[in-house]
Amino acid sequence: METVKVLLIYNASDRRCGYQNFGTQMAKALIRAGVDVTVWDGTYSVVYARGHQLLPSNVHDYDLVHIIWHAMTMNHYNGADWTGLKTSIWEGGPSDAYCPFLDAMQIRWSDYPRQGFRYLDYPVVDWIDDLPPPASTFTVGASSVRGDGVGDIIEICEQQGWATNLPDPTQWLSAEDEIRRLAKSTINVCWYRTPPIWKNHASAPSTLLAAKRPLLINHDLLVEHLHDAPDLYHETDLPRMLKRLEWWQSRGLPLKQPLESAERLSWTRAVDAYLSGWGA
Repeated sequence: METVKVLLIYNASDRRCGYQNFGTQMAKALIRAGVDVTVWDGTYSVVYARGHQLLPSNVHDYDLVHIIWHAMTMNHYNGADWTGLKTSIWEGGPSDAYCPFLDAMQIRWSDYPRQGFRYLDYPVVDWIDDLPPPASTFTVGASSVRGDGVGDIIEICEQQGWATNLPDPTQWLSAEDEIRRLAKSTINVCWYRTPPIWKNHASAPSTLLAAKRPLLINHDLLVEHLHDAPDLYHETDLPRMLKRLEWWQSRGLPLKQPLESAERLSWTRAVDAYLSGWGA
């Protein structure tokens, strides 16, 4: 079978950006699957430094051009010439934003169900085989760029004298290092308070799932794609559930591991879906 050549465009040189992180993960996952991937940095400052060159001169040599779009990172690509190209877009939102070059995109992907798009949730990194063991004492972890729920975790853990494993706002770790950090938790938490008009899903749960430690989520819209997952803990009262989990853990009772959810959302499966969609 002939190798598929994909030009992957995203804000590759941005830092502290979930979409840059997503693009880097996608490139690694595609390469692991045998796809011939070329990353093209679409960050505005890089495009400007190239003399406003939006696409490489050999762009027509690729079987597919796939762009990872968000309103705050890639709207300048409205000026690209997509003529004669097979195009694909992952539309990162926000949900009320419109991509100005969407009409030129033949294959469309979204992380929430919407008309005219192929639905695929944030995949879970599945290539780390050196996760550290969890802490010996009860430790509550989280992963969040915006800090959602971190204040709630700090408050209850300080009251109970529990350890925390929280992101350092002064650091930006690779996906792999962030996952290894989260593997040191006894329990990881996703705790959001999202306005009801929001439609997108959060990427943090997939990072937490990759750590393969028990995961507690609330009933927020950002994690609605995991509301029916039987291998996760679901709760509306964070202090109550954490106290219950600590009690179980202190008595040596096994906690649920989210292995089925991690497998179901793995990058390996996601790549199969992308290749199938692009082939169609």
